[in-house]
Amino acid sequence: MKIELKARNKEIPVYDELRKMFVDAIRKGKLKTGDRITPEEELAKMFKTSRTTVRKAMACLQEENLILRFPRKGTFINSNFSADESKPLPIIGVDYLGGIIRSGPGYYGAMIEGIVSCARRNRMIVTFLDKDKKDDPEKFAGIIFLQEPNKSLPIVQAALQGVLPGVGINRKIGGHVGCLCVDYKRESYLGVKKLIERGYRDIGYYGNGFYGDEFNQTRYAGYYQAMTEAGLPLKKKNIHFFSSETNRYLQAKLYFQHARISALFVSLAPILFSVLYAMNILRISPAEDIKVLCFDNLEDMELNGPDIAYIKMPLQKMGVRATEYISQKLTLKNKLSPVNEVYPAEFCFPD
Repeated sequence: MKIELKARNKEIPVYDELRKMFVDAIRKGKLKTGDRITPEEELAKMFKTSRTTVRKAMACLQEENLILRFPRKGTFINSNFSADESKPLPIIGVDYLGGIIRSGPGYYGAMIEGIVSCARRNRMIVTFLDKDKKDDPEKFAGIIFLQEPNKSLPIVQAALQGVLPGVGINRKIGGHVGCLCVDYKRESYLGVKKLIERGYRDIGYYGNGFYGDEFNQTRYAGYYQAMTEAGLPLKKKNIHFFSSETNRYLQAKLYFQHARISALFVSLAPILFSVLYAMNILRISPAEDIKVLCFDNLEDMELNGPDIAYIKMPLQKMGVRATEYISQKLTLKNKLSPVNEVYPAEFCFPD
């Protein structure tokens, strides 16, 4: 490492001098993109200081996104920070039907907020892919899937083959594309189990059934497991598989007219709208009559009323992690395997 610690300025902490030394070396090109930094113990000996001081300097550089640290691999100069100011910023493609960059309320909004905020910190550009356009894979640093993609497109093929880093959020795309997900079956099971622990026995189900992708199917599977494990009856009139081909409000109204339940597990927020509408029309109170538990981030959608319980997914955190992975992949390239991580949900039960 061709860098030296200049004469000590006693008014500046040693760790800050070390930090500035590394920043200067990166800007002048002495440390280049992807270069591995000497281990902390050796740096401490080299600059005649403590390992704690070196570790603090490294923590500052990591916070500034100038370096990337990997367990058992080492510390590297972030590929997105270069002495060459003319170098174009890496572009992350997001496969999302919405087609606009937005943050705020909603399932996708929370993920996009995480993606965009992390991309800004790492000096990357976020753009949305056109589902019908054949984007050139060579223009992109990576792709994040928020929906089921058109696998015939060249950019999707590049991700599947591992030519382009790819991550699906709550989507198993296949091939070399990684996946960050919530275990829907387990979290649904734990959520319904919490209702049972609170004394509810006649618990209904309203939402996705055995159709659609794997993540939708498993919500009912979690409900089924919790009920059968507790020895509670699965009454047909208390279970409704939502249909998009029939009036959603009429479906909900008919369900409540026939069901005999003390609590209800709703599989996702868009379905909850019709459930709450029908309950209001029929004068059914979620506080006094039927306890409602919904598997979705109601807080992000401003649906988290004082009487509704919900299962919250770390969507923004997952968006950040997906972006971090692509940034790390640019630095480590083939040394970094596809990311596959499962995230726990948070149970929000108003008392």
